[in-house]
Amino acid sequence: MANTTTNKYGPVDGYSVSSDPFRPLSYCDALDHLRAGYRRGILVPFIGSGVNAPRLRLWSGLVKALAEEAGIGDVRLGDPPTDQQLILASERIVWQLRARGCSLADAMRTRLPDPEKSQDEPPQAASALASAWWPLILTTNYDSLFLDAFNKLHHRAKHDGDLMAVLGRSAADCHTVLASLNLPVRPLLWALQGFLGNGLNGVDLNNEIVLGYDHYRQATFENASFRAAFSEVYRNRSLLFVGTGLGEEYFRGLFSESIIRLGANQHAHCVLINEKDLAQDTCWFMHTRLNIVVLTYKDPPNAPKYSGFAPCLQEIADALTQPPRGARRFWVHGATPDVCVDIEPTPLPQKSSAEHWIVGSAGQKRSGELRVSGDVPTALRGPQISIADHDDLKQVVGQGVLLAIARESDPGTGRHDRDLRNVADVTTHALQVAVREGASTVSFMLLSASVRKGRWPRVFSLVQMLRGIRRFAQTSPLREDSPLRIVIHDTAAARVPDEAPDRSAWHAVETGRLDPTEVLDCSALRFFVEIEIVGSSTRTPMYVDEEKTVRQVAEYFQLDSGWEAVLEPNPTPRRGNRLTELDVSLLDAGVVPGSTLRFTRR
Repeated sequence: MANTTTNKYGPVDGYSVSSDPFRPLSYCDALDHLRAGYRRGILVPFIGSGVNAPRLRLWSGLVKALAEEAGIGDVRLGDPPTDQQLILASERIVWQLRARGCSLADAMRTRLPDPEKSQDEPPQAASALASAWWPLILTTNYDSLFLDAFNKLHHRAKHDGDLMAVLGRSAADCHTVLASLNLPVRPLLWALQGFLGNGLNGVDLNNEIVLGYDHYRQATFENASFRAAFSEVYRNRSLLFVGTGLGEEYFRGLFSESIIRLGANQHAHCVLINEKDLAQDTCWFMHTRLNIVVLTYKDPPNAPKYSGFAPCLQEIADALTQPPRGARRFWVHGATPDVCVDIEPTPLPQKSSAEHWIVGSAGQKRSGELRVSGDVPTALRGPQISIADHDDLKQVVGQGVLLAIARESDPGTGRHDRDLRNVADVTTHALQVAVREGASTVSFMLLSASVRKGRWPRVFSLVQMLRGIRRFAQTSPLREDSPLRIVIHDTAAARVPDEAPDRSAWHAVETGRLDPTEVLDCSALRFFVEIEIVGSSTRTPMYVDEEKTVRQVAEYFQLDSGWEAVLEPNPTPRRGNRLTELDVSLLDAGVVPGSTLRFTRR
């Protein structure tokens, strides 16, 4: 008689998890661990085909459909098929399609959707996972279902800098993935097995699709850049495997190579498994050999198998996206008296005082009337008066409240357009006015960082504000007996889920991908230079004085007049990001810390 007992986890293939003192964890037991990893920036989902069910075929169904597409009628698969059977069948399919001159990508595009399932709604599991904001996702899927669900939820601004972009296995893409581990770049989807479409910068990823054994071998062992990049991510992040059975032998080989060569990493990985699929010794093997902790979920009583998967992912996402708490404090080195900068995900205070001034963000209509940000409390609004010598500031009458206007006026059209270059200036000006009036604490919201109408990723507004604070501390006299506290409130991060929060800027600070200390303390301007030559590109970090010109940077890289420069993020979106004049300082061109200056041949 099988050794089976019943407990909260139920009997599993004759294996009593209750008899094991190291019983499998339920995902509920690990929510605190997952939340901590998310807030440290190390939790990275690794998603497989289960996330797209039932809209797209799972691996076994896809192999059978592709065999039919390739005209192979004698594929023998068990019920259920083993991973080895599927790999062998996949190799025959790839060979037969190539022999017939057919495109694997076209066959995949035709056969991947399940014709018996509705193609109108996104899969529930994909939508659940996408409800959390992720800086990086790894996937073995070929489709864009998760990508579309994520961008539908999180892309709300008038720029593309917050759109999740797809990367493949090329050396340039691998370098971009590794750079994202320590920099606040746009969210990325790393398609490990190819993608039905284009990737970042228009690169065609259809040619990177892998299916058969020979494909896997080439992708793994003949691509040193990919293997090194994957190992780096595996060691420095905590992967959360969802919708994948980890059946691909070559992936287990990549895991093992990293562990054997470099030792087990300090961040445990996790895999989400239906408790009905938990075989004997699965947990022990994954933990001791692959450093992967098994987390189980179960289906509701009398419900179909895997019906608990999407609700489980939604509960995890909800736990990760609870309104953040806490603050981060930084100091301006060398400031006398002390100047501290607190960054926190909170609303603006409701009331100002003589010692505590508040700075809100505002736009300006052609008539000169202000459009005050919705995150400025009603109690802080009212009639405004001008500030002498500062056209970019207005003061609310009778209050220690300033409205900052980081705009550039266009005399020809009368428009007042957002200009990233002005964010640092207006921050400096606001501090000068508030301190002159006796403030010892100044609260800011993020300036020119609208979630829906913004023209660049919000984190760059934060960077420019830090730059303006540093400039103020260096150039403006402070009262000797009065230390200054500056609070930057990320008001969008403090919103509840129903109010469309945006936590990308706060997440960059909380996880250390943005280091405010570097901006506050360093005089050199840190940015990146990318040079595209004959289908390849190089990326070089630069630390130079902001008064250097764009042409001097080009000459440093031995680029002649046949090259043109493009700047990202674009500081003046309505005027385009192509620099028409190279004999201009980096400061005037709009290069900010974290910018990318890209040179291409005309």
